[in-house]
Amino acid sequence: ARIALFAVGLLSVCRETLMCEEQPELGCVQMRVGFDTGPLVGAVVGTRHRKYTIFGNTVNTASRMESTSEPAKIQCTETAADAVRRQLQELGEAEE
Repeated sequence: ARIALFAVGLLSVCRETLMCEEQPELGCVQMRVGFDTGPLVGAVVGTRHRKYTIFGNTVNTASRMESTSEPAKIQCTETAADAVRRQLQELGEAEE
């Protein structure tokens, strides 16, 4: 549920943040969010420019969720949505 709540907060801030204060006609920042839940592997890669990265089908699916989402929207897999609902119910925040 933390990722979903973070995504909601992120999009809220985006709706309040102008792309360019000198050119408000450009509108606000728009982002797309996609996420999934499941196994993944994380590792440090590279020898000169080391970076931490994650791999796995979960990461690939989340990427597809983001890239096919509409701007300013959150898209997740049914598995992730079920996990979020379950976690929110456990926290007593779910609306039934």
